[in-house]
Order: sequence, then structure tokens, then C-alpha cells
Amino acid sequence: MKQITVNTKNNDLNPIIAEVIKSKEPQAKFKNINIQFSPNITINAFFDADMIAIVVRNLILNAIKFSYPNQKIIIQSNTINTFAEVFIHNFGIGFDDRNLQKTLNTKNPISTKGTEHEMGSGIGLLICREFIEKNNGTISSSLGNECEIRITLPIKTIITD
Repeated sequence: MKQITVNTKNNDLNPIIAEVIKSKEPQAKFKNINIQFSPNITINAFFDADMIAIVVRNLILNAIKFSYPNQKIIIQSNTINTFAEVFIHNFGIGFDDRNLQKTLNTKNPISTKGTEHEMGSGIGLLICREFIEKNNGTISSSLGNECEIRITLPIKTIITD
């Protein structure tokens, strides 16, 4: 992963999210899950569009995997202070931020079965973490009546040494 070149530039998040949703509708339809995304403003931020498309794809696939059939996934985007935010809510099983951070900080990814016993390798979240960090963003989670995954990306370019 260290050799991967990051091509950050000013991008609009919403078309990337919309394209990923469109490509994942067959998987959602299989479980009769409705993905809701209604952006109302342009969300510009500095990030590598290809990397963040992979992150959003992995997180939406996880949301589908861990949602109960006949539910919905709600995706929201907005800006706060100097960051763009994307929230992915699913109604099923999930984990809180402590367990997310524990999963993200392991060298041996653990796979958890989905609500219909879907399997995975457990490596998807590690890739998400790596790509988000390479784009100066963050990932977190909360668990209540639904599982919410939140990613942030800088609105302005961040110079690092």
C-alpha cells in the first residue's frame, strides 16, 4: 500500500456516491433493501476520487451485508467546518466505534457473517482505513437503533511532510 500514489484534487463527493449506489443496486435488491441518497448541495473536498470510490463501495457493500432484508440504507453527505462528511446508516447488525477501531487497527482482519450469512474476507475495512488515511480523512462508527459509519475528508488541501 505504501507504493500507491495518491492523486488528491478538488472533487465533488455526491456523483461518486451516486455512481457507487447505482452499481450496487443489484446486491441491495437481492435483499429487498432500498438505498436512499438525496444530495441537496455540492460537496467539494480534496481527495483521490478512485480511492474514495473504493471506500464508499466497500462501506455500502458492508451496509447491505449487515442490513436485515426489507430494510433501507440511508446515505447523507454534508460539510462541517473544514471537512466533508459522508454518513452511511444501515438497519441491521453493526458495531460501535470501539469495535470498529479495534478492527481497523489489527493486522489480522476478522470476518463477520452478514444477516443472510454472507461471507467476507475482513480486509475491506482495512483498505478503507488505509485509503481514508492517505486522503487525510477519518472513519468512525456509532451503534444505536442503526449502525452509522462516518467518513470525513478535508475540504482544503492538507500539506504533510
